[in-house]
Amino acid sequence: MRLKIHRRYRVPLSLLLLVALVAGVSIILSSPQHGTPAKIDRMAANKLAPVKPKLTAASTDDQQYFSLQLPAGYTIQSPSGPSGTVLFTQTVIKAGEFGSLLINIGIQKLPEGGLDADPSYHLRSTQTDRYKISQTSAGGEPITLANDIQSATAVAFWVHGPYEATISASQGIGNPATDDNATVIKALQAVLSGWTWK
Repeated sequence: MRLKIHRRYRVPLSLLLLVALVAGVSIILSSPQHGTPAKIDRMAANKLAPVKPKLTAASTDDQQYFSLQLPAGYTIQSPSGPSGTVLFTQTVIKAGEFGSLLINIGIQKLPEGGLDADPSYHLRSTQTDRYKISQTSAGGEPITLANDIQSATAVAFWVHGPYEATISASQGIGNPATDDNATVIKALQAVLSGWTWK
């Protein structure tokens, strides 16, 4: 059965259907689609600088010994207070490709006899068949490095006024015979270069 529409109603009805069709299409096109990717402002994202962890060490009387600025990849653990002759201790962990590096920081008063009177330094400086002693510097001050050629460990001894900082870096996995502890020394150098005495 065919619907008959009078001639005078055909044009207005056609226009009405056309308007309804255009309105429907525009509603469909303007509605949000699911799964549309979010727009990223790449210029703003590039302006964000990487956050570097910052460590400030303080004694129990709030006297600050040093501040330390470390590059990304280092995780700073909670500090420990005085224990025996040690005034302050701190552990820093650096995740690595072949195992984590452990960095231990200790601050103590310099013994009356100077660095030679420190049993830890004395042991390393006298056992030359095991420890390779060398000199470096940071902050304009000399630092003695003791590189253990039998294990993946190196220790820095830094004298600053009445204080001595002992900074050791060790790695569970390593072959000091072939790489001369290059990875451990590099991690230790990052700590020394980011260190500022107060």
